[in-house]
Amino acid sequence: MSRSLRCFVAASAVSFFALSLAGCSHSQSAQDVVSSAATSTSATQSSASLLQSGASGAQSIYSEADASPIAGNDWKPLADSREVSDHESSLVLHDVRVGHHEGFDRVVIEFAGEGDTGWMLQWVTQAHEQGRGMPLPLKDPAILDVVLTNTVMPIDQAQQAQYYSGPRTFTSNGVSVAVDGTFESHTHIALGLDSQRPHQIAVLTQPTRIVIDLKK
Repeated sequence: MSRSLRCFVAASAVSFFALSLAGCSHSQSAQDVVSSAATSTSATQSSASLLQSGASGAQSIYSEADASPIAGNDWKPLADSREVSDHESSLVLHDVRVGHHEGFDRVVIEFAGEGDTGWMLQWVTQAHEQGRGMPLPLKDPAILDVVLTNTVMPIDQAQQAQYYSGPRTFTSNGVSVAVDGTFESHTHIALGLDSQRPHQIAVLTQPTRIVIDLKK
């Protein structure tokens, strides 16, 4: 092989090696971008407000809505009510959760089954059990009494398997919760707070959830 041909082959080999390195470097950069995106997503999820679940007692990422009030700036200074016209319902109480966001606390009451539910909210100084009328163990200065209508008691085995099995009382960052359960067609939950607060309430579906936002 002539000297010029050997030089050409060597030069080609060096160029191919350099291009190979460049290709590896590009592949690694793409992988780093994917990793960074995954890390960014994870960081975003980690910074989301956490949720205290009465049913499990565990912390989980809050997912009912973003970290803004359910009705924007439409705060109601007084308790209110909502009637439903469709009384065909198979809704059984499934879970009660309390989330905390900047500027407000959120209570989520989740149901299993199908149907629509209304509500009756009022501020009281003492909440009482449905049926027996015994005082619920809340000692907070202000108690929001929440009665959800058009729900059902868990009669069959499937409903009983879905029915709320968490503690009857729990507290999360200054919000006390007493779960009185369901009697006939009414599900009763009382929320103990430091003072009466403006609130918002809305219904989310799939599954049916009542969302109560309480302004701090």
